[in-house]
Amino acid sequence: MQGATIHFAHANGLPSGTYRKMLSLLQQHYELTVIDKLGHDPRYPVNENWQSLVEELADNIESYSGKPVIGIGHSLGGILTFMAAYRKPHLFSKIIMLDPPLLYGPLSLLFFLSKKLGIMDHVSLVSQTKKRRTRWSSREEAEAHFRRIPLFGRFDPDCLRDYIQYGTTSVDGGVALSFDVEIEARIFRTAPHNLTCLRKKLDVPGAVFVGEDSYTATSNMVRHFAKRHGLSFDRFKGGSHLFPLEYPERTAVLIMETIEKL
Repeated sequence: MQGATIHFAHANGLPSGTYRKMLSLLQQHYELTVIDKLGHDPRYPVNENWQSLVEELADNIESYSGKPVIGIGHSLGGILTFMAAYRKPHLFSKIIMLDPPLLYGPLSLLFFLSKKLGIMDHVSLVSQTKKRRTRWSSREEAEAHFRRIPLFGRFDPDCLRDYIQYGTTSVDGGVALSFDVEIEARIFRTAPHNLTCLRKKLDVPGAVFVGEDSYTATSNMVRHFAKRHGLSFDRFKGGSHLFPLEYPERTAVLIMETIEKL
C-alpha cells in the first residue's frame, strides 16, 4: 500500500521516539504520523475511560490526514486506536493492536469496583509508577539504571538508548523523565472498564497481536474481544507485553505483512 499513511500511538510512559527503530523501517514504505506523548496536551486532560485521549488521537489524525489512515497502537495506543475506530471509523482504513491491556469480561467489573471504592492507588501499576525514580545525573546513569530493571532488560539495545534519548530531558545539570509520572499513573488509574459494553462489530478490518509472554491480559480474553469485533488474532512468539521494543525489526515486518493481508 504505497502512499498509505500509518498513525502510530505509543504505550503509557513510552514516548513515540522510543519506537524509532521500528517506525523508521515502516517509514520506508508508508507516510507516518505519531503523537509524541499522549495525555500531556492540556486540551485533552486524562479522564475516566480515556475519553479525552481518544479525542486527542482522533483530532491528531484529522489534523494530519485528509484520508483514512492505518491505525497502529501499542498497549495504551492500541486501545485508544480501537476506541477511536469504533467511534469514528471513517478515519481508518484498518487497525492493528499490539498487546492491548484489555479489561474485559469479569475483570472489567473488578476494575470498576476498585475505582468506586477508591483503592486504585494501591493497584500495583499505579503505586509502582508513583514511586518511580525520575532523575539522574546523566543519560549514562539513567541507561545503567534501566538496564537493571527486568522490564527494560529485554529491550533491543537501540530501543533502550532511544528511550533514554527521547524519554528524558535535560534539567538542573542532569536528566529527568519527560513523560510525567503523575500523568502516567492517572492513565493507569482511569483505564477503560466499559469495553465489554461495546458490542457491535468494528466497521474497519483489523488485527490484534499479543506477546507470547505477555502479563497484561490472557490470550483467551483477547481472543474473545477480537472475535466479537471481527478482528484477526495471533500471538507474537517469544515476546512480552513490550515486544515491539524487544523485537522492533520483527514487529515492523509483522505489521507490513498484516497490512497487506487485511
